[in-house]
Amino acid sequence: MLARESRPSPPCLTANVSPKMTEGWHNDDYLALFDQGDEAERMTAMYGLGDYLPGYTVIGLRGWDDFIVRDAGHRLFTIPTVPLDPAYLSAFELQVDQLAIAPDARYQGRVKWYVKPIVFGGNPTEKENMVWISYKEHAKFVRWWNKVYRDVASKNRGANNSPEATPGQRPPAAPSPPSGAPQL
Repeated sequence: MLARESRPSPPCLTANVSPKMTEGWHNDDYLALFDQGDEAERMTAMYGLGDYLPGYTVIGLRGWDDFIVRDAGHRLFTIPTVPLDPAYLSAFELQVDQLAIAPDARYQGRVKWYVKPIVFGGNPTEKENMVWISYKEHAKFVRWWNKVYRDVASKNRGANNSPEATPGQRPPAAPSPPSGAPQL
């Protein structure tokens, strides 16, 4: 989470942002909220959420690092964009009037991305590890890195018969970035 007074200015990128998306500051959180209807379903498909969290719908991003998701019972959770592992679901309460969200043109249509995700040992404070990308690019990276995470975790479980991930557990490091990664 970035404090409002210390936000860095991202490089200038252009992106097509859906008119069905509300982006901006709510207190100290930058939120990107997708309309509950078609836009949430479109974003759920774009991010491939069903491959990792069947029955959940992505309804937004919180602070660029976490998805806000809704289950079939309409309960809300946050989960890191990487890894999309059910062990990392955390109950979340979203009580915000979308009209009260303060837009910030510097961030509209952009997502902060760690070139080497934190779960793989990336440093969230290194400027060289942070870039600003479009939502379409973000979806491509989220899908790719979650596949890497799943493959590494699967190999780790197969090698030592370890159980599924538990809260607080981190996977072994992956190459930085592995060959075949989407290009920035």
